[in-house]
Amino acid sequence: MAATQSAVSQWQIVSVADSKERENGDGVENAGLRPLGLPGPIDVRTDSSGLPTTVRLRGGRTMAVDQVEEVWRIAEEWWQETPLARTYYRVIVDGGRPLTLFRDDLAATDGGWYEQRYR
Repeated sequence: MAATQSAVSQWQIVSVADSKERENGDGVENAGLRPLGLPGPIDVRTDSSGLPTTVRLRGGRTMAVDQVEEVWRIAEEWWQETPLARTYYRVIVDGGRPLTLFRDDLAATDGGWYEQRYR
């Protein structure tokens, strides 16, 4: 039951009117659900060691990074055609707001930064 509740909490129900025109890549009409917490691209400036110093969020607001709390890397599905390699940063920005950022380690060197939301 807990696994089902956890999986359901990652989806948000939208009205039939909102989803009527949406289709997935297979041409099947959306059932009224959309994923939550998808990462979104952001602009990040880094210091000489590659740590984030400034973040411009999706809404255009720029915030200084006060502290980098944690850094971790994941490399998954290396056997797949499109592997996954990311470096995550848990940071505290102006005003004490925590953010989780990641850099797509397989992207070009001039970008590949995202904010990972959890709601």
